[in-house]
Amino acid sequence: MSNLLTIPFNKIRSEGNYKVILEALERGFSKFGIDFYLVGATARDVWMRGVHEKPPKRATSDIDFGIMIKDSYVFDELKNYLIEV
Repeated sequence: MSNLLTIPFNKIRSEGNYKVILEALERGFSKFGIDFYLVGATARDVWMRGVHEKPPKRATSDIDFGIMIKDSYVFDELKNYLIEV
């Protein structure tokens, strides 16, 4: 197994079919100081492709995120930002 501390995160998140979407979401989350978690099958696919160099076996096309936002104003700002990007 690989040493997780030596795996470049750019490799994990920048490969595969969702590269553009993930990069846009990361820019938005970063801009508004939002911590987020990529969960579900997409998290598995990103990990398997980036770390183990195995192509994903997708059954669905959705992306599941868990985010924590302190108020609805920030949510509205993020939503508007992502629509404009």
